[in-house]
Amino acid sequence: MDISLLLKMAADTEPDRVGLTCDGRHWTYAELWAAATGAAAAITKSGAEYVAF
Repeated sequence: MDISLLLKMAADTEPDRVGLTCDGRHWTYAELWAAATGAAAAITKSGAEYVAF
């Protein structure tokens, strides 16, 4: 099991539950999933071979 699967499971079961709070901003699991999949799509589309955070 990896972190993307855990995030997907959380987004599917409780999409409106807050999963992250940072600098006073609250992100729901659905918002986190949307951001993660959007970033993954952008990285894939870019053709990058390596990604660092």
